[in-house]
Amino acid sequence: MLRVQLHMHTTVSRGTRIEYDSIITPMTAINTLVRSGVDAVAVTDHNTTRAYNQMNRIGERKGVYVIRGIEIDTVGGHIIGLGVEDGIDHNIKRRGKGLTALEAADLIRDFNGEVYIPHPFDIQKKGLGTKIPEVDGIVEVFKPMNIFRFENELAHIVASELERPKAVGSDAHIIYLTRKRNNSFNPFEFAFFYLVYPQLWLLTVISSMFKTSIKPK
Repeated sequence: MLRVQLHMHTTVSRGTRIEYDSIITPMTAINTLVRSGVDAVAVTDHNTTRAYNQMNRIGERKGVYVIRGIEIDTVGGHIIGLGVEDGIDHNIKRRGKGLTALEAADLIRDFNGEVYIPHPFDIQKKGLGTKIPEVDGIVEVFKPMNIFRFENELAHIVASELERPKAVGSDAHIIYLTRKRNNSFNPFEFAFFYLVYPQLWLLTVISSMFKTSIKPK
């Protein structure tokens, strides 16, 4: 089974309330993930993909596949793009504040990414909440820092009712959380694709795995 972490932050991440909201450096992130047996990670810093190149270089040396991701601050709540192409953060900066969740989702798809809806019922009101039906995407149904169980349970119920793909994420801003809640799946279902397109294999598997079985770890 492959283990994939889909939601984490580095020191490049700038939060909405404080300037730097993560204490995890790209090097520390990869080293910790290697020790935890994680095979792939999406770096999803706030409104930037700046850490991707460094993490990818380190990941290539250490055997961790790094996915370019981004967590976009919108007027409706946070929304993540997984596997986005380079340049999306510059586009966001040009647009300035006031981006809606729907506009962010369209932008993610314009940059060939997968839409991922993080912590939708976060009590700090940083998720989409009741706006989930308006935005099609993978729903994060477990986050370890959601200390009240209803936040995760409600996300799971809503995702099930909407028949949305589900995933778990650590939303790690500190080292300890990088080891919490990864997604695992059977890579052998995609073995032929690996033989034909080895460079695109894992990203394609991640895009497809939500149509198969996912087991939170």
